[in-house]
Amino acid sequence: MKNVMQLKALVKNYARKYGLNEPVTMQVYMLQRLLVRIVASEYRDDLVVKGGFLMGALAGFEARSTKDLDTTAWHTAVNEESVRLMFTEICGVDGGDGITFKVEGIKTITEQRRYHGVKVNLVAVYEGMRVPLSVDVTAGDPITPNPVKRVFPLMLEGEVVEAWSYPTETVLAEKLETVLSRGTATSRAKDFYDLYVIASIPDSYLSCTYL
Repeated sequence: MKNVMQLKALVKNYARKYGLNEPVTMQVYMLQRLLVRIVASEYRDDLVVKGGFLMGALAGFEARSTKDLDTTAWHTAVNEESVRLMFTEICGVDGGDGITFKVEGIKTITEQRRYHGVKVNLVAVYEGMRVPLSVDVTAGDPITPNPVKRVFPLMLEGEVVEAWSYPTETVLAEKLETVLSRGTATSRAKDFYDLYVIASIPDSYLSCTYL
């Protein structure tokens, strides 16, 4: 990217093309650039992508956008100190794009959650433009059978990055549990949409052995 005006124009055109919210589209772009740094860091085999960001990779970010990045730490203990160190080091990785990332705050998130986690508030800075970002890191999530390597398309570059993620079977199990536990009257529309997306994935992506 040559400059911030060019980036804003590309994001604006992308958002208009697909009928997306422009600020959210910019956040998705910056989260993708953060993922580039994660896979280039020593934590590449530790953080497992899940949630809306993963659904965006499955459905296409133009069809399923998100404002944050949900992950599970596969090896590292999850507490405020360890996660702060992790993301301070990740933010120090040069992504070759002129964007800098900075940790703004860390807090433990246990309220109404089954698994312990930490929320990382970051800011992406590019030529004076500041984009707030949020990353959740949890621990103790059951992943069946194991994390899988998945290709994540980069929105504007026409490139991809490969990162560890939940297997589709675990995504489906969690979505079904969410819908059944909340009931059809209280479930979010995106939960049903995510189930539709998963059902549309070719059979080769799902193993009946683990369902």
